[in-house]
Order: sequence, then structure tokens, then C-alpha cells
Amino acid sequence: MFNPRFPHTLTVLRGRHDAEGNAIFGEDGDPIYEVVPLTMVEMFDEEPLRHPDGSFVTYDASSIPFGYRTDSRSTATRIDVVVSDFKLATPMCLTELYPTDVLVVKDYEREYRGRLVKKTTFNLGTNIWMDEIRN
Repeated sequence: MFNPRFPHTLTVLRGRHDAEGNAIFGEDGDPIYEVVPLTMVEMFDEEPLRHPDGSFVTYDASSIPFGYRTDSRSTATRIDVVVSDFKLATPMCLTELYPTDVLVVKDYEREYRGRLVKKTTFNLGTNIWMDEIRN
């Protein structure tokens, strides 16, 4: 179902590692990345669904919808200055993201990659600040 608040798509890639934690590289010498399954919270009438024990009803997704945001009032009120190229708003995502993850962003005009600056999850969704990877 199309949601005008989140018209674009975000996929997260994470580098593969062996049992000792060393990065695995392909034949071309580049790191091998895999899609990270993202744990999302089921919503109903803009409220998260909960099990009888109070935990969230969740599902895994390989990509999630997002919308660009330019409003930074949430960071200004806490004196938390976040400097990034983009701020993305997504439905509530519980998966921990790392600065080494590659964020693949597909919007109306292009597809590009970025690096995580910060991720914050709150009662209605998740905000992700990211920098575009430029070659």
C-alpha cells in the first residue's frame, strides 16, 4: 500500500565477516555486502501493535519505505546537533544500524548510497541521519 509520507525505499547492506570477525572480500578485492533484515513494528491506526505481554508485534523486511525530512526541531530542543546530508523518516524500525552499514536509497529520481550518522527510534517511527557516499 502506498503511503505518501514514505514514498521512497531504503535498503541496508552490511559487510560479511568470517568467524573471527574479519571482513570477507570478493575476487575483485571489494568487501562482500549482504542485505540486513530489518525488524519492523506492525502499526494499526498510527499506534504500534503489542502482544498480550506488552512486546511489539514485529515482522522482518528486506527494504523499508521512507520520506525525506528537513525539520530538525527534535534535535534542537535537546541541544543535540546532528550534521548530515539527509534526514530520513521511516516507520518504526528496531534493527540496530552501524556506521559501517551502507544505506541504499531509492527515490523518485535516483538511487544512491549513504553512511549512517545517527538513528533514533521513538513512539511513532524512526529517524535516520545519513551522509551520501560520493566517489
